[in-house]
Amino acid sequence: MKRAKFFPPIEDRETEELIGMAHSSIDYWQQEAIDQAKIELDKRNISKEYQLELVNKWNEEFNEYKRKWEKQLQQNELELYSLGQQLIIFLISPLILSGKIEYDMSITDLKNQNFIEKVKQRRFALISGAIFYLTMFYILLKM
Repeated sequence: MKRAKFFPPIEDRETEELIGMAHSSIDYWQQEAIDQAKIELDKRNISKEYQLELVNKWNEEFNEYKRKWEKQLQQNELELYSLGQQLIIFLISPLILSGKIEYDMSITDLKNQNFIEKVKQRRFALISGAIFYLTMFYILLKM
């Protein structure tokens, strides 16, 4: 049976990468790559116990990262802009809205990182700043 070739070749990969491949799914790797990784691990005499120990360690690290991320998202929820930051957003709102300048994070980025209060503050500062400038422009045109 002809074996599929992968780049880099399965036999040239680090043991930890092979363990990751062997304990993965076809969502991430082709079945042939998974099978070849298992064969290569057997050739290297890497015990199943060691493999499971490493996979469990990775899972624990991932779960710890996930817990920290969720805690960070909760902290972000109530974080606010300072009055000075709000004033800057207000003053440069036409430049931000026209894409000429970036200040802090975009509303989309703020939403993605769960900055609920900052989203409200940013929207208000951008909209009120734009209205202010449009009003001033209108008044100057009427003079």
